[in-house]
Amino acid sequence: MEYFRSDDGQIQADIAYRLGRIILQYENISLNSNEKFESTLYLTVLQNVLTNCIELLNSLSDRERKNNLIINSTLEFDNIFGLNSKQIKINTFAEKLSCNNVIRHIRNALSHPTKIDIKSDFCSTGYATIQNDKNTIGEYCFISSPDTKSNRPKEFINPNERIDFINKQGNFPNEIKLIKTNNGKYKYQLNEKDYGRIFKIVLTSSELRKLTLSLCNYLAQPIEKNWDGVTIKELIAA
Repeated sequence: MEYFRSDDGQIQADIAYRLGRIILQYENISLNSNEKFESTLYLTVLQNVLTNCIELLNSLSDRERKNNLIINSTLEFDNIFGLNSKQIKINTFAEKLSCNNVIRHIRNALSHPTKIDIKSDFCSTGYATIQNDKNTIGEYCFISSPDTKSNRPKEFINPNERIDFINKQGNFPNEIKLIKTNNGKYKYQLNEKDYGRIFKIVLTSSELRKLTLSLCNYLAQPIEKNWDGVTIKELIAA
């Protein structure tokens, strides 16, 4: 079947719808537990739909932004895509805690993965699993950390270089201070620790599933005939 196309030829809404349906179809396949990789499918689909979702949010007009569910969420966003503030373990970004910012951090973790040590105070950007006591995957950890490299704070040769980096990035906490290291380079210190902005969120497999399917459904709305641009209907559920 050909994709649904919007008036300007875009097919992303139908792709999101089909990805959501593929997840449900896969879950209904009879497989042994050691052969079923639904969480891998969630991660793969989530990266795809987050990329499209962020581009959509960036392209909204001022009028569209006023009515947008994601952009207008507040600190308590428990009913938006299954996300809630308790899932967030670390956040040193100077920004409003919102669904919009959270999904952007998760997108960064999925799209710019590095070798990470989730037990480090200076985790690099990326994602990893957390094992449970049965030595199986218990949770998924997503980290957005633009001021670290190889699980250590980024260092700069001179303070101006670091300041230029801050001016381009933004969202630095007011209390962060520039310090000179023993090797003559510079880095930032926050609350007596050597890191800048770090965001860390941990999701269970069921929460990962909820987020992925909810985003698929959200992005699929334009396939609904005469969609009003605001109302979110359930389009994917069997």
